[in-house]
Amino acid sequence: MPEEYLHESIVDMIAAKYQYREGGQETLPGHLTADMFDLQPMYLTRYTDTDRRKVLNELKRLRQIDWTTKPLGQYAFKCQG
Repeated sequence: MPEEYLHESIVDMIAAKYQYREGGQETLPGHLTADMFDLQPMYLTRYTDTDRRKVLNELKRLRQIDWTTKPLGQYAFKCQG
């Protein structure tokens, strides 16, 4: 999958999880918590093995960011296998 589509897919999954968790709220908060990046394995089956590794690495990296001090708008993608 092209990098820009992979990035968009990750953002869509995170947004969908947040929206579901918050009962349909349509706007993301200014700050996230690390648990937002814990996705069930069933959601990753859509990816090829190579893309799945990239997504898992990116989710791991995102969990390590202190989102209480880093606004969502400063997020930079680094999807690498």
